[in-house]
Amino acid sequence: MQELFNVDHYTLDRIPRYRLDHINMRIKWLKSIYNLTENNWPLDCTHLLQKMKASQAIPFTYGFSHLPDNYEAITEYLCEYGLYLMHINRSKVRYPFETSADRRLNFTLAHEIGHIMLDHLKVPRDLKSSIEIEMEENEANEFAGRLLMPDSMLYTCNYYSIDAVAQYFIVSKTALWMRLNNIKRLDLLNSRKVRSCSCCGNTHFSTFAEYCGICGTSIRSGLNGIRRIIYPQDIKLGMYKRVLACPICKSTNTGNGERCCICRTYTYNFCSNYLDKNKTYDCCFANMGNSRYCEMCGNPTYYFGLGLLHPWDECCGNDYVAEEDAKYYSK
Repeated sequence: MQELFNVDHYTLDRIPRYRLDHINMRIKWLKSIYNLTENNWPLDCTHLLQKMKASQAIPFTYGFSHLPDNYEAITEYLCEYGLYLMHINRSKVRYPFETSADRRLNFTLAHEIGHIMLDHLKVPRDLKSSIEIEMEENEANEFAGRLLMPDSMLYTCNYYSIDAVAQYFIVSKTALWMRLNNIKRLDLLNSRKVRSCSCCGNTHFSTFAEYCGICGTSIRSGLNGIRRIIYPQDIKLGMYKRVLACPICKSTNTGNGERCCICRTYTYNFCSNYLDKNKTYDCCFANMGNSRYCEMCGNPTYYFGLGLLHPWDECCGNDYVAEEDAKYYSK
């Protein structure tokens, strides 16, 4: 049986339960004050630092300095200015993040943000005991792990390799392994893989689909996406992909033709090309009820064109999850 965690590297027993709850609360607050939604993940902390500096919701700035080689970043609180100042080691910056070693900096920046959000810095470090300093480092590491790799996202990943998923979350392989170990889910590394779009994470496709019906990306190169997201069938279809009720007038008395007999709305989510009088080629494919784009040619669908379906990247923020996620939440 695949081990769920390695006790030698488990760190949550070093942090009191009430402090773990505090970490969750502060992450939630961070998301609210900087308007972070699921669309911002994977989270690039260089962008978050820019947002923090621009908004000044928390007095903060950062700069690049020559630090000792064993430091990637150091943050201090300047009490005379009421300001947090983050020094980033100029020699450690390798951006954009490409290798596992490069991505380590993203975790370090999240760690430093953790010190700010958890209010570790207003008491000078030389006034703290070694035990207090170690506790704060553990808390900042846990803050960074939970911020960059939320449980709900980890549960909805295809683990083709640990590096592939670490690259998706912009963290090192070690950081991802430690995060999975702390949630006691190392078994996810060997979990079942599900076909998904590499762009939007959609997992549902018609048999002969050439394009993703959610984001319109060509799927000819394969369905090896990391995330697995279900986009609900906002418009319910019956047999032969015909609507159960007109999406405009809501009438269930839609007759047997292509149009609603009440308001004349099409009762199929056709490719928009089918309705284009100036079309240069024919595509009359009837798509699924949640399809924003035609699975055969990639053009927008009729219902998406009517505004009945929200853009897919807006829907990502509504906690749409993969089908296996329910059992993980129950643990």
